[in-house]
Amino acid sequence: MPERYFAAAYVAKCLMLSSIGTAMTLAGAAVTAAQSESLWSQLNKTQIYMGLQIPLWWFLVACVLLSFLGAFWSLTTDTLRGKGSVTGKILTATTVGLVGSFIITPAATETPNMIVMMVVSLLGSYAGTVLLYLTARLLNDQQLLDDVSDATKSSLVNALKWVLSKLPGGAS
Repeated sequence: MPERYFAAAYVAKCLMLSSIGTAMTLAGAAVTAAQSESLWSQLNKTQIYMGLQIPLWWFLVACVLLSFLGAFWSLTTDTLRGKGSVTGKILTATTVGLVGSFIITPAATETPNMIVMMVVSLLGSYAGTVLLYLTARLLNDQQLLDDVSDATKSSLVNALKWVLSKLPGGAS
């Protein structure tokens, strides 16, 4: 990654020192315009949803808006009403929703469905933030961590006993 910065700085230095910097700038602007046109044509591809052909960018904007909606929704839970700034909580929730929608969902599925991405952005920003907050509290309190691990172990042992009792010839 640092190589890119050094290369960009070197190119900028060469362009400033050269007499053809203006021509290069115009050529760079033309290339950027061509690339943005290609990006815009990709975003304008339509997907069929409920019989309507909706451009892809509508779904992406909906994912971002649903992330913010889930962030505000997460503030209504009693878990997040404690300490901390509202701005920090909203930014955390929105980030969790966007990461879940645009990074985790496409990585987990071969062809991500836009509706699934929108649901993940809404529920990820809501439930993901609450789980992130509770996990941080759990990891920062050793006694709470010990109690939760003991309760989990005993619950798993009881569930295993119940399953074994339901098998033919199992203990009662």
